[in-house]
Amino acid sequence: MATTAQIIDQVIRRLSELSVTTPVHWTRSELLDYLTEALNELNLISGELQRTESLQTVLGVNAYNIAFDAIAPLAIRVNGYYLLKEPVIELDNEVDWEMPDQVRKDIKVWCPLGIRSFIIWPRPIVQPTQVDVEELYQHPTITDGAVDLLIRPEYESALEDYMIHRAMFREGGAEVDQMEPFYARFLDMVQQLSSRNIIRRYPAWDTSPETKTSESTFNIEVDSGTKR
Repeated sequence: MATTAQIIDQVIRRLSELSVTTPVHWTRSELLDYLTEALNELNLISGELQRTESLQTVLGVNAYNIAFDAIAPLAIRVNGYYLLKEPVIELDNEVDWEMPDQVRKDIKVWCPLGIRSFIIWPRPIVQPTQVDVEELYQHPTITDGAVDLLIRPEYESALEDYMIHRAMFREGGAEVDQMEPFYARFLDMVQQLSSRNIIRRYPAWDTSPETKTSESTFNIEVDSGTKR
């Protein structure tokens, strides 16, 4: 993977600037901001940066926060087993999960609570109990220098395309009409590369949500060639 400085250099060349050290139309600090944006956008689409954070339960506590640089919890394990994920509203309909008597041997369910918090139910008898949270997290802050990125080298050209599209957007006018293919190429490449690596990324950030039919939905068999 190229360093942040090398990526910025390449983007400056692609923007037809004469000097990579003193570009005329864009400053290097401005392009560094675009690279940071590109990393964040790429990570939200692909779920590339995932890690496991270990927390300890506290007596009488159902709700917990994840690290400040985390984006969202994806899955939770206790003793090597994944907990069932439910919306908070469904857990509310099932039990009084916050009541003092909701204590059992094993934790069974977790619910997202906002972006960086989650609920467990029931609270475990053994205190403390380790809870392993698989989470999406933000790329560390980057600088314009010999800084290696945490993402795979295959994404390098996609990052450049995103930076060019942002630079052209800032220029305005006719440049805005010409920037769309760069973002489209960025989006296509990120989606394609991330889908090739879905096994490593389980549980993926972009997993399709569970669906169910409504009470007004009917199963209708349609013969081939007919119209309804």
